[in-house]
Amino acid sequence: MSDDSGDEADVSNVSVKSSEDIVVNPFHRPKNVKQAVNAKAAEKKSVFGGSIAQFLDGHQNVHSRSVEIDGEQFLTYILTHPYQLNLFAGLCGPKSKQAMYSDTTFTMGGKYIVTTVMVHPMLQSRVTGGPALLQMASFLTPSLKQKAYEEFGWFLRQSVGKPEQDWKLRHITDGETALYNAFLYVFDDSEHALCAIHSRDGVSRKICNDFKDIDAKRKRLIMFDIYGFVDNENNNHSPGLIDSETVELFRQQLESCESRWKHDKFFEWFVKYQKTKFEEKVILPARQKVGMQKNLATTNYNEDFHSKVKRIVGEVADLRQVTLGMLKMAEEQKNDMVNALFDQGPFKLRPEFAALRIQESRIYD
Repeated sequence: MSDDSGDEADVSNVSVKSSEDIVVNPFHRPKNVKQAVNAKAAEKKSVFGGSIAQFLDGHQNVHSRSVEIDGEQFLTYILTHPYQLNLFAGLCGPKSKQAMYSDTTFTMGGKYIVTTVMVHPMLQSRVTGGPALLQMASFLTPSLKQKAYEEFGWFLRQSVGKPEQDWKLRHITDGETALYNAFLYVFDDSEHALCAIHSRDGVSRKICNDFKDIDAKRKRLIMFDIYGFVDNENNNHSPGLIDSETVELFRQQLESCESRWKHDKFFEWFVKYQKTKFEEKVILPARQKVGMQKNLATTNYNEDFHSKVKRIVGEVADLRQVTLGMLKMAEEQKNDMVNALFDQGPFKLRPEFAALRIQESRIYD
């Protein structure tokens, strides 16, 4: 979840997700007052009743799914074009090695929206030269419980055929346990890792909100020990705990941090709530299993997509505007992929696939 202001705020009393998740995963707190207010408004505003529900049910690229949670029925919605499902099957299917990135935001359209993003293996951004990010299926849900997220997972698995086939999905998320546990349940042979940038931001907010006696200098030391430092401009990387090449190395280096951090309570919190998670989902071997790299800046793909949605539909939008905006983006994206073959638009072929470029004159030969 992202916000452009970047201001830190004490929003520890805002109830956005389960209290257990907030203790275990600091990623779940709003980053600032603006996000906290938006979250509160989302809790009070029912957007799935009346004409909005009729609009969603009547759209050919919106699929409704009913789910019962704690005795109450909820309607959830999946937004997707057919070509996005075909891409998912081809790039993230049982025989593929591409990863899917998922994230939940509570600041769009008054309801929770789960976005999924993938990297196209043959294309790159014409402007930055970086990965070509593809918007995939999105999920609208009034509930953040695991059972609701499972509906999204089952839809994806069943929509591409052969749901009984073993499927080692490579999945990267922020720290929301209900989201990634739902996909681990549906895709029971999957690999999962946590986004390093979300992890870093979450631990930083945890220190600011709950360990206020840690001064700025010590916080900087702790964050450097955990996450190292990446200087993209000079291609310089100073490793941290996150770059440990084995679990044994991670444990040894973590042990040495206790005396250096000089804060027993924070160290105890990190060992209790983060140690196992780092070993299984964050350190280098876990990230490499799903195709991630050492460079932290390559992992925050969902936030890039969120910013594009906000520019189209605005900070405060009716859910219908959000839906139409996202579906329009998906349609334009389809054209962008085709245009890349003609060396036009925001994407272009990666150098190793340049031979696939279509010269316009060839069309008329």
